[in-house]
Amino acid sequence: MSRTTAAPRRLDGWAAVLLGVLVTLGVIILFATPGPWHRVVPAVAQHPPLAPAPPPRDIAVFVKGPDGQGCAGVVWLHVSIAESRFTAVVVPARLTCELPGGGLQPLDEIVDQAGPNVAAHALGARLSVTFGAWLTIDPLATRTALPGLITLPTPVHGRATPLVGIWATNQSPTRAVRRQVAYLQTVLKSGLDGEINLVAFVNYILGSTDVDTGLKLEAASAIGAALDKTDPGDLVTSSLPVTVDRRGHYERWLPQAVPLLALRQSFAFDAMSPVYGATVRSRPAGRTVLVLTSPLGRRAAAYRAAFASALRGYGVRDVVVRLRTCTSAEAVGRVLAQGDGAAAPLGVVVALGRPGAAATPSADVRATLAAALAGVRSTALPAVVSQVPGAGVAVNRNIAAQAAGAGLPLSPVAAVLEATARATTPSATPGAGQSPVSAPPSASPATSVAPAVAAERTISPAEAARWARLDAATFVRVVQPAFFAPRLVATRLGVSYYERTLTRVAVVGPAASAAGLAARLDVFGYAAQATATAGGFPSSVKTIVYYNASDKLQALALAGDLGLPASQTARSSSGSAPVTVVLPG
Repeated sequence: MSRTTAAPRRLDGWAAVLLGVLVTLGVIILFATPGPWHRVVPAVAQHPPLAPAPPPRDIAVFVKGPDGQGCAGVVWLHVSIAESRFTAVVVPARLTCELPGGGLQPLDEIVDQAGPNVAAHALGARLSVTFGAWLTIDPLATRTALPGLITLPTPVHGRATPLVGIWATNQSPTRAVRRQVAYLQTVLKSGLDGEINLVAFVNYILGSTDVDTGLKLEAASAIGAALDKTDPGDLVTSSLPVTVDRRGHYERWLPQAVPLLALRQSFAFDAMSPVYGATVRSRPAGRTVLVLTSPLGRRAAAYRAAFASALRGYGVRDVVVRLRTCTSAEAVGRVLAQGDGAAAPLGVVVALGRPGAAATPSADVRATLAAALAGVRSTALPAVVSQVPGAGVAVNRNIAAQAAGAGLPLSPVAAVLEATARATTPSATPGAGQSPVSAPPSASPATSVAPAVAAERTISPAEAARWARLDAATFVRVVQPAFFAPRLVATRLGVSYYERTLTRVAVVGPAASAAGLAARLDVFGYAAQATATAGGFPSSVKTIVYYNASDKLQALALAGDLGLPASQTARSSSGSAPVTVVLPG
């Protein structure tokens, strides 16, 4: 090797190091310099790849009752890692929250039916809080496991605070809130007496069958470390004050605005939060059902009378149906604002769209419907969105799309009513002219005809009455069925409208009859589809509801919705759907 080549080769390594340093400095300068490149790689600019995600500040905790009772309590846990301070806000388990596609439901039912993840989002939407994680816990099992998680410096003397009955569903919701607040105040007022075994704590939270959670490893470790640093006074118990609208079995639990705002503001700035005792203020609910419609003319009286009659058929009394015509977003705002200072309506039916109008929805129609949907959601009013017979397929598709976008239940009446309009007799669609609960047990739904594609046309008062009865059928299944539909079998069995939407139903029979019944079951909330394939089911002179072994409850509920007795249900494993309705013929 000559001297002329050896020197450059030795310098190659130093040159590579220098080049690397310069590139690194250039990247650092680029990250520190504001400029248009932030719009190109915003994720890297705001969250460097190696930066761990911060632990959640707000966690939704759902407490399970004993012996498989379901959700018995809810706690909004706010965590201030920097201050090592934890605030447990007891939330009434019956708090009214929005379940997408299922309407307004009690929070504990959302937990049991849709799961804790959906429930955490529903609670966050009601409180205007972003929950970074959720956790379900069995309090009795956790108490048993605590000695393995905390190293006590001295033996603990005295009796433990009893848990029996505090986290249970077989008590009034008001009493449950009071007992839960008192319990947490008692057990948390002195802080943690001992040192947390962080490894055991994290393993228990993430790996125990007593706890189910969406927390990640880093977040659980950070929370455990912060708990270990708490002093007496760092574990705060509060309550979410609520107002309850009550009328018979009707209950609507809503947070009080001023205390909720105070809690959110204190948490936002990591300040000491206000402490509220268990506060449940009751007030009488209204006695009206509000229907928002486009101009209906002489058909309005027929719709109102039929809706009120259908409610009486389902078993509800002393409720007034009030129709209000809205032709603009401003009109919707005025109608909904009329409830200020007075009792709010028990529920709302949004039926905006004019029969016989243009085949495509105009911008005004879209804006009016959007204002109505936003208005009922902002005021936490239970609501159902209805299609409009005679408005045309494009208009009704737009109604369905806007309802789905708002997460509100839809009453898909157009197909059933178009089928009825083409039938030879007004009674061809089963239940279109009467409440299902008033149908005789032997009534068969096999006389329907196939629904046709709706076209814009005017409707008669008789059709408006059938429209109202179908809207009522959806309404009573969505909005507080314990109040509006106490006679339905599904209400007695505890099968909700949301559970209906998760139930796939196959309707087997003659094409026209099967399609008509499937459209009617859609009005009740089921995911029904007509099929011509018998699938090995025996023929019968009566309508039979077949079900898989795990779907008996849904089958009984469906049979009750059709006015069929339980004797016309049977277990079978032949169907492709969980529930199959076989029509005679």
